[in-house]
Amino acid sequence: MKSSRPLNYGIFTENRSDMANKRTLKKQINAVISDVIDECIYIQETQKNKAQPAEKLIDEAVAFYNDLIARVHAGKNKVDFDSIWNDLNDKSEVFLESLNALSASKNEKGA
Repeated sequence: MKSSRPLNYGIFTENRSDMANKRTLKKQINAVISDVIDECIYIQETQKNKAQPAEKLIDEAVAFYNDLIARVHAGKNKVDFDSIWNDLNDKSEVFLESLNALSASKNEKGA
């Protein structure tokens, strides 16, 4: 009997049965990375003194995206895709912490 209760995977929620679906995985990768890049671009445009750290974060996000997409295309079984989901989840938390640190330093200087 399959449970329909969703599991929480960091910043997004998916059913366990969808975890091996390449299409869903690629959509989530695109969503996470594009959110990170959008926030970095916003920081670059609103805070010129934070442009360099935001640019480094963009470069890190793009490199991570390229790595994950290559792993998705090479993935053969559920274990491969579970590993990719876990890495995406872990790294999305790292990106979130980095973006919060950039924003927090803005708020402290503005106060």
